[in-house]
Amino acid sequence: MYGHFGDGLVHCRVSFDLKHEDGIAEWSRFLSEAADLVVTYGGSLSGEHGDGQARGALLERMYGPEMLAMFRAFKAIWDPDGLMNPGKILDPYPVTSNLRLGPTVETEEPRTAFSYHKEGGFVAAAASRSPILPLSWLGKFYTAMVRGVPDIVFFLFFILVLDQAIEYLRHSVVCPDWTDPIRQGANFIVCPEARTPQSGAPQWVHETYGFALAVFTYAIVFGAFCGNVLYGAMRAVPRAQLETAEAYGMTRRQIFWRILVPQMWIYALPGLSNIWMILIKATPLLFLLGIEDIVYWARELGGSRTSAFQYPHPDWRFWYFLGLLIFYLAFTRVSEIVLARLTARLSHGQATAAGEELRKAAA
Repeated sequence: MYGHFGDGLVHCRVSFDLKHEDGIAEWSRFLSEAADLVVTYGGSLSGEHGDGQARGALLERMYGPEMLAMFRAFKAIWDPDGLMNPGKILDPYPVTSNLRLGPTVETEEPRTAFSYHKEGGFVAAAASRSPILPLSWLGKFYTAMVRGVPDIVFFLFFILVLDQAIEYLRHSVVCPDWTDPIRQGANFIVCPEARTPQSGAPQWVHETYGFALAVFTYAIVFGAFCGNVLYGAMRAVPRAQLETAEAYGMTRRQIFWRILVPQMWIYALPGLSNIWMILIKATPLLFLLGIEDIVYWARELGGSRTSAFQYPHPDWRFWYFLGLLIFYLAFTRVSEIVLARLTARLSHGQATAAGEELRKAAA
C-alpha cells in the first residue's frame, strides 16, 4: 500500500490473477468488501482521477440509491438520450467488464527493432538474473571466478586447457583405436592426425589458430567483467517500470527485452566504458603469450637486427614504442568521444540523474 497518506489517499496494489475466471471473481469480491469497509469508516471510494468505469459500479454503496436517483434525474436534464459517458457513473458497466486481461485475451507480441544477439557478458548478466536457480548460480560463479583470477594466469592456463581439449576431442574421433595413454607424465600426447593445427600446415594457420584461442580467452575474461556490470545495471532499472509493464499484461520475455534491456544501457555504459579502456591496455598481453601483436612488431622492426628485412639501421625501438604510445593515447581519446556521444544518445528520454545532468550540460 502506498499513496498520499497526508491527504488520506491510499493506493493499493494487490497481485490478483486476472487471466482466469476464478482470479477475476476473487478480485471482484475483494473490491466489494473493500468498498464496504471504506464506507463503514466514512471514507470515499473516489480516486484522484475521478470515478468513471473503474468505480462506477461501487458508487451506490457510498451514495445510496436515493442520491444516485438524483444524479440520474439531473443528468437527464442535459442528456435526455443518455449519449454522454454511457456506462460510467450511472447505469455503469460491471467492474469485471472491458478488462485488459482475461481468459480470452491474447497479448500480441510485436516485432522488435533490434535483435540483441546474446553474446559475451550479456549472457552472464541474464543468467545471474534468471529465476532458474542452477542457471543463476552458474552465472554468478562464472563472474566471480573469472574476475578473481589474475588475467595473465587465466590466459596461460585457459589457452593450454582449451588447446588440449580441442586435440582430445579430435583424437577421440579420428583415432578411436589409439591404445597408448594420452597423459604420459607431464606430456599430453595424441595421435598425429589429431594435432591442431597439423604440423605440415602453413605458418599463417598456426598463427591464426593461436590468435583465435587468445581472442576467445579475452572474451571469456572480459565477458565476466561485462556480465557483472550489466547485472548491476539491470538491478538499477526502477522496479516500478517493470511492475507497470507487468500490470499492462506484458509477458516476462516482453518485459525483459522491451523494458529492462533498453533502460539498463544508461546505467551500464560508464562501467562498460571503463572495461573497454582496460581492454585496450590489456591487448599487449598477447605479446607475453608469444603472439605477434603490435607490441611484437614494434620491438621487431625497431631493433637493429630483425628477421623482417635485411635493411641495416640503428636501434629505433625508442621511436617505435613512442609511436605505439601515441597510437594508444589517440585510440583511447577516440573511444572516449564515441562513448560520450553514445551515452548522450541513450540518455534521451531517460528520467535518470545521469540523463538530467547530460541534458543540463547540453543546454
